[in-house]
Amino acid sequence: MEQKRNLIKKRIMKKRILLLIAVSLFTKLSIAQVSLTDFNALIALYNATGGNNWTDKTNWSTTVNNVSDNWYGVKISGGRVVEIDLHNNNLIGSVPSEIGNLSSLYYLFLNDNKLTSIPMEIGGLSELTKLYIGSNLLSNIPSEICNLNKLVELSICKNQLTNIPNEIGDLSALKYFDLSVNQLTSIPVGIGKLSALTDLYLGANKLTTVPIEIGNLSSLKTLSIVENQLTSIPSEIGKLTALESLRLHYNQLTNIPVEIGNLSSITYLGIGSNLIASIPAEIGNLSLLEYLSLFNNKLTFEDIESNIGIASISFDYSPQAKIGLKKEVYSDIGNPVKLVVEVGGDHNIYKWYKNDIEIANSNNDTLIIASYSNDDKGTYVCKIINSIAAALTIESEPIYLMLTGINDIRTELAKIYPNPSNGNFNITLDKMPDQNCRLEMLDLNGKIIYKQELNKLQNQINLLGNYQGTYIIQIIENNNVYGSYKILLMK
Repeated sequence: MEQKRNLIKKRIMKKRILLLIAVSLFTKLSIAQVSLTDFNALIALYNATGGNNWTDKTNWSTTVNNVSDNWYGVKISGGRVVEIDLHNNNLIGSVPSEIGNLSSLYYLFLNDNKLTSIPMEIGGLSELTKLYIGSNLLSNIPSEICNLNKLVELSICKNQLTNIPNEIGDLSALKYFDLSVNQLTSIPVGIGKLSALTDLYLGANKLTTVPIEIGNLSSLKTLSIVENQLTSIPSEIGKLTALESLRLHYNQLTNIPVEIGNLSSITYLGIGSNLIASIPAEIGNLSLLEYLSLFNNKLTFEDIESNIGIASISFDYSPQAKIGLKKEVYSDIGNPVKLVVEVGGDHNIYKWYKNDIEIANSNNDTLIIASYSNDDKGTYVCKIINSIAAALTIESEPIYLMLTGINDIRTELAKIYPNPSNGNFNITLDKMPDQNCRLEMLDLNGKIIYKQELNKLQNQINLLGNYQGTYIIQIIENNNVYGSYKILLMK
């Protein structure tokens, strides 16, 4: 009996030993070591970019090669590092050259850190398909980055790049490319070789031109070049027949090429905040267009009326620039005055305003004052609405209506000196004034802002430091305007 119990104990002990061996083997397998080359590359990255101060460095060890998926931001497969995602993790400084030894790396995400340089050895990452290094402090990228012929996504946005290598066109697999928010002044012609590219972002740079080779991007679906300094776009843009979204807001474009009508796949067209004064008729060919944005240009109702239904979902055309030129109009008392605005459109409704107050019965493009009087002085503006393009009100530049002589210092009546003045100036009259003689100073809106009695030939005006700008001096005697003069006051 005792012998049987001992036999049972031995069997139980054997099972326990086997279980412990199994657990030990499983633990070792779960901590799958990577190659020494990969381990050293990770440690070099840690040391070079201030690893001790990373936001998250969970399980990273600089002494033991126990690399696993438990290391923060690291994924391994078959004993090799295949992904590093350390975005927004307070990496500082230069990426070390050893990064190029991670020859099995598929994804590298180092965006939203404070990295200052990328080594040329990055060109050795032959398996890399995604590279995100945006939102750092990079001033350039090595040309070797163009050797990554499997790269599909590349983001270098929000850095300080002033140029990119022309060899960028060698990235034959590239589909997504983000260069927005840098300091680029030009785009290399090599970009036209990116035949697989579907999304290109160039916004918020300093571009003045776009290379005509951009028309070769036959797969492109999204093109954004907002917030640059473009004055024109090449007609070759009409070759982008796969393009679905074109964004050109906030540039200095003065026209839209007629070839834009060839963009047969376009659904979103945004050209707001430019200097465009007309819309080509070919825009009507865009049968799939859903969103059209043309706000803050120099368009009038003539352009908008004919395109009001062109976009199936939204047409954003308001506001537009003021029409006409800011100007001064002079007239003598009793003379007729005619103020005219010119604006295109067949369904316009006009309203004139004087000093921001609506003028009754002023409902066409011409305002006639039959007999000009002193009360007619002021600032006139015409506001135009349209029964078809109801979302827009176009306003004229102000017209300042003044008395004749305002531009001329009529020395036979008076002299005002010095002019310009710091606010202290003299008025010398050509004769002794009557008792009811005074000076009135008006702003360019016709509002009286200062008065003073004039009771001698030589009169001193003391306004030092109180006013700045251009004003009108009127000398009034017995309620009649004796002379009107322009003066410039400077502090």
